[in-house]
Amino acid sequence: APAAPPAAAAAPVDLMGDLLSLDVGGPAAQPAAQPPAGGSDPFGLDSLGGAPAAAPAVATQELSLPVLLTVEKGKGLEVSGRLERRQGQVSYELSFRNATQQPLDGLMIQFNKNSFGLAPAGALQVPPIAPGASQRTSLPMSVDPQAATPAPAKPVLQVAIKCNQLGVLYLADSVNLAAVLMEDGAMQYAQFQQVWVKAPAANTQQQQLSSGGKTLEGCVQSLQGSGLFASGSGAFGAHLSGKFTLGALALVEVSAPQNGLVQVTCKSQRVDLLPLLMAHVGKALA
Repeated sequence: APAAPPAAAAAPVDLMGDLLSLDVGGPAAQPAAQPPAGGSDPFGLDSLGGAPAAAPAVATQELSLPVLLTVEKGKGLEVSGRLERRQGQVSYELSFRNATQQPLDGLMIQFNKNSFGLAPAGALQVPPIAPGASQRTSLPMSVDPQAATPAPAKPVLQVAIKCNQLGVLYLADSVNLAAVLMEDGAMQYAQFQQVWVKAPAANTQQQQLSSGGKTLEGCVQSLQGSGLFASGSGAFGAHLSGKFTLGALALVEVSAPQNGLVQVTCKSQRVDLLPLLMAHVGKALA
């Protein structure tokens, strides 16, 4: 008798369910974004050489994490977390506090498609949590273009967490841009200038921001601590560069402060990233 066909593999567990029908503060889901076509090169990057050696990663500290899901909304489970960048990789620093009267176990996590292609690089490793206790873990993240949504970019990460005792819980987190700016975003000043002058006006955004009382050197230091790299200085101020996880450049010019204000110009191949980049610069300078 012919051999029976092999059993079909079990479908992966989908924790997201009807996430998008719930009010978790995130954007609606959209089809996965396709990588940009090679012919789309508004900055003329194809004619330029590669970037210099990678610079050190942004330093991080073991600080308290912001609460993402309160005890009330989490059915007794409080979830805190923040995206960070450590040793060249995005990680999701998470803390779980059990405010119920029973142990909690079997925690799993899943992410909705997002503007930066972020997805878990492995399973969530959290031991059982006793009543009144907390557990902290670091979840390595990968960057997958198939996990990315098309423009416009939104700094939101929608997350589903499953627990054996509580079922599926949903939350929305804001994306820290310092975590999605990569180490190979440094550029030699000559290369920066070539790319800067080729950027179309449509790929440029300009705004006056507070310097936070800093000198120009202090502004540059603050931006270097936020995932950007100093390239050099020109007639109009200091220039910094960066690169987002999916490859788009982040170019920034900061003028010398006058009356506590600086003129900031941002450029990128992706126009939809410019408001996020400008807000990131403003937060770093404040």
